[in-house]
Amino acid sequence: MATADSIFVADPDGWRSQNLDRPPQHLVRELVQNALDEAGVTKLDVLVTYHGSRLGTTVVVVDNAPQGVKDERHLFTIFLSDKEDSPLKRGRMGRGLKEIISVANKTTIRSMNIDALQFERKQGGEWSRRTLPKYGRTEVGTEVTCFCRAWGKPAAKGIVDFIKRVRAPKNIALNLAFQDLSETDKSIPPVYAQVVPFEAAETYALSLPTVIYEVDDGDRKARDRTRDTTVECFSPPPGEKAFIYELGIPVEEAPSSPVSMDVQQRVILRERRDTVTDSYRRQLFARVLDARVKAGRITEPSELRSNVALQAAASPYDLSMETRKLIAQAWTGGLPYATSGEEFARATGQHVEAVQLRTLPEAVRDLLKYNGAGVSVKDVLEARKGELCPPLKLEEMAQEMVRFVTFFEYLSAAIKRPCKVTMNKGDPGFTATFDRDTQTMAFYVGPVVKGYGKKYFEDPSAPEPLRTFIHEMAHWKPKEHEHGTEFFADSEAVGGLVASFLLRNAEQVRLHLNAAVTP
Repeated sequence: MATADSIFVADPDGWRSQNLDRPPQHLVRELVQNALDEAGVTKLDVLVTYHGSRLGTTVVVVDNAPQGVKDERHLFTIFLSDKEDSPLKRGRMGRGLKEIISVANKTTIRSMNIDALQFERKQGGEWSRRTLPKYGRTEVGTEVTCFCRAWGKPAAKGIVDFIKRVRAPKNIALNLAFQDLSETDKSIPPVYAQVVPFEAAETYALSLPTVIYEVDDGDRKARDRTRDTTVECFSPPPGEKAFIYELGIPVEEAPSSPVSMDVQQRVILRERRDTVTDSYRRQLFARVLDARVKAGRITEPSELRSNVALQAAASPYDLSMETRKLIAQAWTGGLPYATSGEEFARATGQHVEAVQLRTLPEAVRDLLKYNGAGVSVKDVLEARKGELCPPLKLEEMAQEMVRFVTFFEYLSAAIKRPCKVTMNKGDPGFTATFDRDTQTMAFYVGPVVKGYGKKYFEDPSAPEPLRTFIHEMAHWKPKEHEHGTEFFADSEAVGGLVASFLLRNAEQVRLHLNAAVTP
């Protein structure tokens, strides 16, 4: 009896355990893509036969590659390949065939240059690999026949549906036949029909990551690369879902996408190669969405509220600012966003419509906050504070407010930064602001009273009012950055000026503070 290592140059049951629960169509995909990768192939026939309940399914894949299999070791040696690797190849350098062999009960391979080779796994788990000259060789190309007893009718139909989605290159005729021997006489020959590839309605030139395999110190390693490629998009047939494709081979569903996306180079797959990685999916969705926006293909806000658009939003740096803003508008209805309930209440109190940030999906929240795609309520209220928060007239102010204004105007002139001080209605969310254009310091009665109470105005020399005064006076000089290093250095300088003046002119300051000012 042969050892397991002599069967597969690896433990076949180890590979079997890794692949047994994979969808059958993903294992058959390996046979199809291997054939499509062969140079000179112009015809590829796939026959799927369902034998009946508990009898399993057989898949036969036949190509007309001019070279066929030249070295039988490539059929059972993991990662051994005679092909120079390229991101334009679908196969992953010697894995796929071995994976389906490990799952199938029996696999027979015939080719033009080698005697037939058969792998078989008995019911008890015993493996064998036999050379069978009596099966003969093909005249051209290679024929792979896989039988799996565990693949029932749903598996057979899943394989058929998968093959129907394949977009073979235009120079290769892909033909498919399905036999259900539980319903049809097996003496009736299978009828093949050509699988007509879906035509691309949109084509975009994009830069996307891909992978190639290199040998480094005898080890085979995957290297990620980013290169320019094209992505072909087409609407799925009625009743079908969209898919992510790799060089014409469907990889995984993209259920909420309006189009299937066929990337014309290798995509980045997870270890089991049944799905793309999360980061690659986000990047692909983002770049395709951005390209479709620029091409005028996105016309309805609902298209930017889909799951695909949400995943694209999670990769914001792959989106143009135009697309970011369109996604933001689709989710906010063009309204500014409030980062807290207090901010939302402040906006609605000023009759400014807003949307609460916490009600939006996380990706949209990040897009709005960190990438400048949305407008915050804070910015809206700031821009409209002159309209929404007008200054109180002198007769509208309490006596302590008038004294407060008079003292701070006196103090600003004393430190050589003269300005006008006003008391304003409304609630923009700030205690005070400074307008450099008009040299005006505005205190907002609403936030002041809410935060500190009316006693705030009774003593402008108290710590809190003076702290606010010093902060706003630091905005007196034009700054490149509102609250950068220069600003904080200047606020320290203002604090020094204020302290020095108050100490040197204590008696005069007390007179100003105690002066009775009547409106």
